[in-house]
Amino acid sequence: MTRTGRPRLVFVCPNLEAGGAERQWLGLVPALATRGFDVGVVTLDGRGAYFDDLRAGGVAVACARLRNRADPAGLARALRLAGPRSSVVVSRDVSAHVVGHALARRQRAAHVVTEHLGPDPLGV
Repeated sequence: MTRTGRPRLVFVCPNLEAGGAERQWLGLVPALATRGFDVGVVTLDGRGAYFDDLRAGGVAVACARLRNRADPAGLARALRLAGPRSSVVVSRDVSAHVVGHALARRQRAAHVVTEHLGPDPLGV
């Protein structure tokens, strides 16, 4: 919970380039905000097509500008940009899972790991 008493959800992803998962977040994140959640999005390596759309919808969106997965300054920025306290951290993609895990541990928050894949990667 935040100081306002609303649950805080932080979504972490590499970027918000136009794709299926990003399009889903474009609908999901603002909808959660209208239902009383305090939501924010942290992108890691870039902004992407939906970054400004989320911001225009009133969602707190920030980019940590990570150069790579082992960028300590970028990781520190991502942790700072996520805010001081979250109830839940939601991450998508490998780099975001690593940052999301660190963030959730630091904030003692639940960590929900998601993966959005196209056709079955195993070919089954």
